[in-house]
Amino acid sequence: MSAGHTLAEHVLDLLGDDSETSLRRFFGGWSIDYGGRQIAIVMDTVYAKVPVSRRERWRTAGSRCFAYRAQGRTVNVETYWSLPDDALDDPAELRRLLLES
Repeated sequence: MSAGHTLAEHVLDLLGDDSETSLRRFFGGWSIDYGGRQIAIVMDTVYAKVPVSRRERWRTAGSRCFAYRAQGRTVNVETYWSLPDDALDDPAELRRLLLES
């Protein structure tokens, strides 16, 4: 089992059985889905899908957008932002960030 899969399962555990979230493969990582839509991706880090109107708040809080290297350049995917460090220690905060957006 990969570290990314272990992290993704941990997120589902924190969200709780009643969250109706699910996990599926997504490129080199995992997708966390809720209500038929993707709400987060897990690579080496958990990245939440953040609406444009909230991205500056996430940036100010120290989050960074998902980025990868392709054809010798860095591609930034500003739809997905890293979770705040303490979110994985606080199930209520994690639910707020991922399920109430």
